[in-house]
Amino acid sequence: MTQVPGLLELLADERIGALFASAKPALVLDREGGLLFANRATLNLLRADTHAEVAAAVAAERGPFASALRHLSETAESAAQIHTLPLKAAGTRRAFQLTGTRIALNAREPVFLLTSQEPANGAPSQTAAAGAAFDGVDAPYALFAPDGKKIHANAAAANLVGGAMNLTDLIPGSHHALAKARSEGEAELSFGVLRMSLRRIGNDDYAIAAAFTAPVREAEQATPKQVVRQSEPEPTKIEPSVQAAQPAKEQAPVDRSPEP
Repeated sequence: MTQVPGLLELLADERIGALFASAKPALVLDREGGLLFANRATLNLLRADTHAEVAAAVAAERGPFASALRHLSETAESAAQIHTLPLKAAGTRRAFQLTGTRIALNAREPVFLLTSQEPANGAPSQTAAAGAAFDGVDAPYALFAPDGKKIHANAAAANLVGGAMNLTDLIPGSHHALAKARSEGEAELSFGVLRMSLRRIGNDDYAIAAAFTAPVREAEQATPKQVVRQSEPEPTKIEPSVQAAQPAKEQAPVDRSPEP
């Protein structure tokens, strides 16, 4: 059984992460044509303000995109194909030439990376890139500089991060995990009752993306007959105040001795 990769896992892939703060418009779709990621340059290209507007523009052209994805699914992984696809930009429907590739990550369902050579107002800042990727998402995501300085946190993450301006201020002793994320590409941290996953994204001008997730409950883990590879569970919406679950009160034993 496979799953669509989560946002953090997508960005940790070098092919996708390199486009996070690129001037080259890029979007990632699932097998059904659903939008998984669009970078800031894509929003600029389509004159869109939010990720949801880009998703709506793609959904409105379901037929052409479905045809392109079908052709891409029949090619070898990472083999590039050029497709001319319509999208609405600033209220006008126009054709864009997009280079598509199929990408498989850790036995998950394949995703499809589409990029455009059309310029989109230069490379965005890391803050603008993070805003395009994370804002409007219910799950908490944040972006940190390699030295741990906070670059951006979406609304859900801001409730957890509070006024902390550095990862080490937020979690004392986190510099070890930060160093591991820089050198190895990923690291995990405990954050109260939550887990914080760190992933390095980008190449030369890289950053550290963070997702806050609730721990997997024992009952939710896969059985031996159906093992699901889920190295990065998709974060769920977490309320600002998260408290550890209290243990259930012990019940008195029931007297089952036979009646005289």
